[in-house]
Amino acid sequence: MDIEAKKVQVQEDIARQPANVVFARIDIVNEIQLADLMKAEFIPYFRGTARSVSSGTTGNSTDTLHAVCVNLAKQRALLQGAAASDVIFFNIHSSSNNSNVLPYTTNGDLTFPTLEDASYSNKTSIPFTVLHDLNSDGGIVTLSSTSNANTSITNDDGEAVKYFTDFSKYFLTRSRANGELITIDENNAPYTTPTVAEPFVPANTINGETYTGTATDPTANSDVRHDFFLTANTTAVGFAGANNDITENKYEGNTFVTLALSNATGTFSVDQTITDFDGNTATVKVASNTTTLLVETSDAKGTFTVGETLTDLSTNATIQTVETVSNTEINITLTGSTFLTGSNTSLDLGFTTANTITLDENTVTRTGSKVVVTANNHGVSPGEYIVLKGATDDFSEFNDTFIVQDVTQNTLSFTTTNAISATPTGDFSLVKNVVFGRTSNASAAIHTRTVNASANVVFQSANLSVGFPVGNTITTPTASGVIDSRTIGGAWYQLKTNEVKTYYAASDSGTWDYDATNNPQGIESTANTGEFWLKNNEMVRINQLVAGTNAGTSTETAPKMVLDISLATSTDKSGGYDSTIDTQVPGAYFAYPLKTYEDQVHDGVTTLEAFDNFANVVIAPEGLEINFDWKPLANSSGVATNSTHINADGSVTNSSFNPEEVTTLNKANFEAHLANYTTTTTNDVFLSSDPSVKSSGAKDGTNQYLSVNNNPFFPAVNGTHKNNTDTENDLTGTQPGTLNANSIYAGGYTEEQKDATEPAG
Repeated sequence: MDIEAKKVQVQEDIARQPANVVFARIDIVNEIQLADLMKAEFIPYFRGTARSVSSGTTGNSTDTLHAVCVNLAKQRALLQGAAASDVIFFNIHSSSNNSNVLPYTTNGDLTFPTLEDASYSNKTSIPFTVLHDLNSDGGIVTLSSTSNANTSITNDDGEAVKYFTDFSKYFLTRSRANGELITIDENNAPYTTPTVAEPFVPANTINGETYTGTATDPTANSDVRHDFFLTANTTAVGFAGANNDITENKYEGNTFVTLALSNATGTFSVDQTITDFDGNTATVKVASNTTTLLVETSDAKGTFTVGETLTDLSTNATIQTVETVSNTEINITLTGSTFLTGSNTSLDLGFTTANTITLDENTVTRTGSKVVVTANNHGVSPGEYIVLKGATDDFSEFNDTFIVQDVTQNTLSFTTTNAISATPTGDFSLVKNVVFGRTSNASAAIHTRTVNASANVVFQSANLSVGFPVGNTITTPTASGVIDSRTIGGAWYQLKTNEVKTYYAASDSGTWDYDATNNPQGIESTANTGEFWLKNNEMVRINQLVAGTNAGTSTETAPKMVLDISLATSTDKSGGYDSTIDTQVPGAYFAYPLKTYEDQVHDGVTTLEAFDNFANVVIAPEGLEINFDWKPLANSSGVATNSTHINADGSVTNSSFNPEEVTTLNKANFEAHLANYTTTTTNDVFLSSDPSVKSSGAKDGTNQYLSVNNNPFFPAVNGTHKNNTDTENDLTGTQPGTLNANSIYAGGYTEEQKDATEPAG
């Protein structure tokens, strides 16, 4: 024998013993739940069958299961020709033995899940504990009623990861078909992360095809787009569950052609009909008319900026574009609010081309800092910019742009920073009509001036590809222009905004439907509503948490989770759309996962994605909650240490760490919670398992039976089931000699009965 392996096996067996305590208690709890179910579901049928008997005893609505069974036995006796008063039964009734008035209205004081609970506004309540498996050790999670409460759980990599413990962040899942909460063990599908093929809400579609991310622009007016999402319903229980609704935005395509025109004349207007040379027509939906002035300059100085005002002191305009041709040549496009000393905004006015005046020799002189230029009839006004050029290299400072200060008919003057008197030499010329920027102070002389008229026209048509080619000229009654570019575009036009989708219950089938053919607020056939999570499952929100009380005592109560809805009601036992299936209560120690409503972001990190699982809600009535202070086995030395309290041989150093202490309630406290389900009470359902009142088979005169009769044909075969040598009891039957009364009948038997009468009384 491998001694070491055997020691490990023994230790493992001991370690499993506490689990046996939990499993044994779970079995008891399940039996109690079954007993309650029997009383609720089956007794009405028993009572209906035994409501009236020929003996004259009349059943009533408060008959116990015992009384019902007695009445059924009397019915069977009459059918077999016996007197109703001769039926055999066990004296397991109360002191009011034959009163037949003990109703089945009592329950044990263990906390059980209920479909509805009048204490919580008829909301379903369940005793619970929450366990996580976010690391290999797992552990318990304490949910909180505090908004945005959170906790950190260390993962297997030693990293502390933060999660919400605020219960409002989570929901449970139930089946739409049968209304039951779904465990992770019986069906994993509701707990997987939604996919593109099977999203949480219906998939977003364009023309029935699923799309993700940003929707592409429509390419035809017949395009249809459906977007679905989840919104909170604050007025009533939401159709999607947990006070949420599936809502929809619907769009139709809005496609169009944009024509950019040049050499435009007149004004294009909305609703005009445009015509090209081939006779194609369309209606203008949007029109914009633009006139610009292109000024080509020379002798530029400084840098003009887009958006600043260009001026010649009499006319102003906004610079739209600036194009640098060379260091001294710049092309400027002007638009916007131009004017000429008044309200006239025509770009045909102002910004005249520059004039160049050739100067005679020695007509430029400087005395001190003042420069005087002689130019007969120059026409320059004070404040205007002029350009001097032509000075020789040793007088290059005179080749520059200057602002005129004083003028006479034949002279103009300005100042320079240099105050040395001089008569510069060179072939001088003067350029006037110079423009400048009011912000940049850059200047230039206009040598070419061109007015351009353009327009943008937008239209829709049944076929956007037909007509209006580039280079063609289009006309309206009031305008014309040459097509420079032709662009097809599209935008979505919204038809529905946050429209709630409802389910339709077909009265003849019991199934749910969201087809718009049945339901005005259903989902249209143009939307691809294949499989999605909320089609088969329903979110169940947690309404409140009720704390447990008196921990560790015989009056301990488990903490309860009150759901937002009752899973089913006493008048409607089918909480789902399939009315043929009764909704069952959540099972003891089953795991029901919590899912998060949305991405959980903590400190900038997403720790849990929307609709992922966080932890498991375990249904744990009193006595089934795990005691996490219970200690594991000792170390390899086999002796209890400070950190462990159970020796390797199973003995303990402290009775507080007996295997049964693996739960928060010890044995005595757990049994105290069984209340009237113990064998000392008169509950007929559980008295059948009490050996003190259990049948032993044969009647001995005191309503007790001495042996178990295994023959299923008795009493139909009466005495013949005895073996053929049973002379001691003055009964010789037809059983073969090797068989007895407790054996399956193997002989032959025929009986004829006639003239059966009901006994008197």
